[in-house]
Amino acid sequence: MTKARPPLSIENALYKVLGRIGIERAAEVTSRGADYLRSLSDPDNRYRLTCQDMLALDDEHQVLTGERPLYETLGLMIDARNAARFSDRAELRRLTVPVLKEAGEAHAALAAATCDGAGAVELRNFVREAEQSVAKITQAIGAAQAMLEAQQQPP
Repeated sequence: MTKARPPLSIENALYKVLGRIGIERAAEVTSRGADYLRSLSDPDNRYRLTCQDMLALDDEHQVLTGERPLYETLGLMIDARNAARFSDRAELRRLTVPVLKEAGEAHAALAAATCDGAGAVELRNFVREAEQSVAKITQAIGAAQAMLEAQQQPP
């Protein structure tokens, strides 16, 4: 019976590599025992694939298929971790341009409201632009506060 493995895992990618290149060839390119290599594809095993063995197996798989499943899986795992870890920073980055745009428009409206001959239209425009600016900066403050709270959490 085939053991269930998480789809985005080194164990799953290794299982596929071993199936494609063959356990005997995998043992040759890594100088490891076949049983040991098979056991590394078990997610419940406490032992993990070494970087050197990963490279050797991925190189062999690439020769046969042109694909590097271990490398690709590791990259996807890193990207997924970074997305979770830096999601607040990404949100803050996403808010930066709207904050700057609204602040610039508020500043321009304020300057227009202070000119000779400015009246109620210019004052209303400034109030509207300033409120929009405050709304965007408030969103950015919330993202920054979330980042601070996350940094203060124990690991």
